[in-house]
Amino acid sequence: MQPTLPIHARIAALVLAAAVAAGCSRGGGGEPPAIPPADSAGVGIPAPVPAPEVEGPDSLLLAIGPSLADWVMLWREADPGFSLDSLVPGGRRPLAVVTSQPPAVVMLSGDPRHDLLAVVSPDSARLLQADMNATLERDGEMLDLSRGARAALAVTDLSDGRRHVLEESGPTMWFDDGGWLDPHRFFAWGTRTWPDQVPPVRGLLEVVDLADSSVTIYWTPAVTTDARVRYGVAWEKWKLDGIRARLAPQ
Repeated sequence: MQPTLPIHARIAALVLAAAVAAGCSRGGGGEPPAIPPADSAGVGIPAPVPAPEVEGPDSLLLAIGPSLADWVMLWREADPGFSLDSLVPGGRRPLAVVTSQPPAVVMLSGDPRHDLLAVVSPDSARLLQADMNATLERDGEMLDLSRGARAALAVTDLSDGRRHVLEESGPTMWFDDGGWLDPHRFFAWGTRTWPDQVPPVRGLLEVVDLADSSVTIYWTPAVTTDARVRYGVAWEKWKLDGIRARLAPQ
């Protein structure tokens, strides 16, 4: 296996490239380009605006809070004072499928049930991939986690083998991980960077309800790019440690 940059370093490089491209496209002056309206691909989610302080998390966050403990722990590497109380509601939108892939296409990249980065629903009916483009290579005891220039949030229906891509994003927006709340609801977390904002990075949490086809969005307070890298280092270690634990002889 050829040595590669840590995944958080590769993502930081992509974000920097996007920032440079944005600056070049404006010729060094004028107003920044408008962010397009929200769309099913997730790329056009508008930048969060300052919101009044709230007394605590809403009823949904209170209900699912225990399931978010790992994310809260990891995001504190970027923002030491972070808690669910810190989240800014980003609204609710309909769930839209970007594309659906038949089983023959899905199997080209291998049986998704064997994907160590995927999470099976509690009823074993669906498979969640926070980024179906991420790959995990094993070379003896070594693990290498790689991601492409774009990320894709996907759910595979294990009854018919079809995979539904719910969001595509990158290079300034990534879903890193997620989990199931019940057979019909899951959450996914990641980050988004706005090169023209200071500080430019916000953590992103989405709660997806497949039963009523809705997505509820939350944003963290903004942090610096260096803080995002600290989170990335912690997330990669946490993720690989978890995979090693699953692979260890029982």
